[in-house]
Amino acid sequence: MQGSDHRAGDVLLWSVAEHPLEIECQWAVLDEIFETVEEGVRRLSRGGVEVGGVLFGRRDADLIRVLAWSPIACDHTRGAAFVLSNDDRQGLLLLLEQAQIDPRLRVLDPVGWFVSHTRPGLRMTEDDIDLFNRFFPEPWQVTLVVHPRRDKGTRGGFFVREKDGRIQSSAPYGEFPMEGSRALAVSPRPGLLAPRREKTGDSPGIPDSGRLTRLAWVAVALLVCALALYAIPKFRQPAPPDALQLRIVDVKGQLRVEWDRASRAVQRTDSATLFIDDGGMLPPVHLDGDAARRGSVTYARLSEDVIVRLEVNRENLPPLREQARYVGPPLAKYESRELRETREHTRKLDAQAAEIRSRIAEETGRAKELNQEIRKAGRKEGRKRK
Repeated sequence: MQGSDHRAGDVLLWSVAEHPLEIECQWAVLDEIFETVEEGVRRLSRGGVEVGGVLFGRRDADLIRVLAWSPIACDHTRGAAFVLSNDDRQGLLLLLEQAQIDPRLRVLDPVGWFVSHTRPGLRMTEDDIDLFNRFFPEPWQVTLVVHPRRDKGTRGGFFVREKDGRIQSSAPYGEFPMEGSRALAVSPRPGLLAPRREKTGDSPGIPDSGRLTRLAWVAVALLVCALALYAIPKFRQPAPPDALQLRIVDVKGQLRVEWDRASRAVQRTDSATLFIDDGGMLPPVHLDGDAARRGSVTYARLSEDVIVRLEVNRENLPPLREQARYVGPPLAKYESRELRETREHTRKLDAQAAEIRSRIAEETGRAKELNQEIRKAGRKEGRKRK
């Protein structure tokens, strides 16, 4: 979890007349995202690499408060663009699943995500829309696109879903600078982007002395909350001794389901069960203790979305359960050549089997004829002896 305690309490308020959703984002979060984007730019001499992360916060009706963020790992197998591989998608799913059970994160919701674009234009690409719809499908979840530009500075913009689910992906309703500035520039598009400030009846925007004291205490309280939220370690804590650490690895279209064979529960179990949902529930796969301690099984998937649940039986305790999900390319596209080769090999085997069956039938017919001739010869020999 990323975080910072500087300028705690300062927020960016995003709202537009065309959409009921409001977004309130801590400037400390935006400042850290800006620094991470700049680090990505510096990683390559020509343009840099794109980065992304999950936005965590709270939802209150039509108000989204962004309070913290966590990075999304990307191996950049397709170059500098932020396009997730299958392993990256598995990592994102794991991040979201762990956030639901982590006692430090379960009080927050994944309210959306952000991505940086080194390519021209502050917009969402088809890959962005696909990731947004697949991992952040709720109507209130948002996308923040950050566009670093050397000439005009780094700028950001929020993208939201319309009532019918459409996404205005060509441009955000409004843009704002990401360099930690409080003087926000509003884009020509209709909308309002401004930092939230307290107002009094006497002098708008300038608090009186009593108000200032209360604001100081509020700032201290917010600072303590920010420290609690942003001090969460970046790196994953060691797994508990009974954790299965279930994961799915794509190996040329074959899925290898793996778990921690050194887990205490696995070492002590006498049986386990795999439940596979691959376009529908399949018959359970039962494993004895030795099979469970091998730590993996291989499965030929039938679809692009596979959910696997492993249950390890424990003596005098409920079964230990973990679930993992694989999301990948359509099977036909991914394995078209291998499927063709498999079908051709199967066709040849079927032809060979048919030829063998034909030869067996011929030999069986000949054996019957020979047996009949032997019987006839035996009867003739018996008559001669009489």
